[in-house]
Amino acid sequence: DNAGEKLTSGGNNTLIGAGTGGKISTNSYNTFVGDLCGRDGYNSSDSTAVGSGAMQSAAAGASGNTAFGKWAGYGVSGQDNVMLGRRSGFSAGSGARNIYLGLNVQGQGASAVSVSDTLAIGSSTDAEDNLIYGVHAGTKSLTINGALTVSGSVTNDVRVLTDAAGTTTMDCSASNFFTLAMPSGGTTVLT
Repeated sequence: DNAGEKLTSGGNNTLIGAGTGGKISTNSYNTFVGDLCGRDGYNSSDSTAVGSGAMQSAAAGASGNTAFGKWAGYGVSGQDNVMLGRRSGFSAGSGARNIYLGLNVQGQGASAVSVSDTLAIGSSTDAEDNLIYGVHAGTKSLTINGALTVSGSVTNDVRVLTDAAGTTTMDCSASNFFTLAMPSGGTTVLT
């Protein structure tokens, strides 16, 4: 297979590798480097894929995606996703604006997802099971699956501080409460 073999009027595409961009016909501003990148179904614009088989079976409308690594973004059908690492985003599905970093994150063997605006960093097949998983839409959340050590300071606007029977509670925002267990019979200083 030749790179860009179906290309008719699309412009500003860079296609390097056997079979790369095989279905692109009229679309523009794609950069595919590596054999079979964007070969089987992709016919859209504004994407970058580097690595053998990156975005190989991406859907026709999967524009604006960035995939680096062998088979990264293999079957992506959503838009504006970033997938870095071998098989990262292999099963990205129709979600948009997701960031998958690491080996096989939301990768081969995972069910295709339609969630959008998420961040997954690690090496677990399913996005939610990675070391770091965040959701930027709706209630906005960040999950760290493991211990968190902070060297330095963590600051926020402390609005309410109360103490009852050795338990001090801080309201650091309108909807988030944090509880500190204080030792009884001693002096504890918070600065």
